[in-house]
Amino acid sequence: GEEVWDWIREEGFDDHPQVTLAFGTMNLDELMDMLGRCAWLVASSTGPLHLAAIQGTPVVGIYLPDRPFWPKRWAPIGPHTLTLEGPRTTSASGIEVDPQSVREALLSLT
Repeated sequence: GEEVWDWIREEGFDDHPQVTLAFGTMNLDELMDMLGRCAWLVASSTGPLHLAAIQGTPVVGIYLPDRPFWPKRWAPIGPHTLTLEGPRTTSASGIEVDPQSVREALLSLT
């Protein structure tokens, strides 16, 4: 949600040389290479989240708490994974997760 983007901006990650905000900019080989080099990844239950997790990249998956979207079924598999749950926001695809929870999850993985 917008709160996470606010946190990214406040922390300076949107301008950080080691942070990549990549939306549709890579082919599969490039994506796999980048995911394997990430310090960590935060994403909803998407292909990149799962691809990073199986490579051993620390990941935080963000999920809705109810079926069929819940992490009990769709959690990433890998040695360094955490999931956070939040209710659906008023937007069609948003999930409300406290930015501090995301930060704490990331710190626990590093």
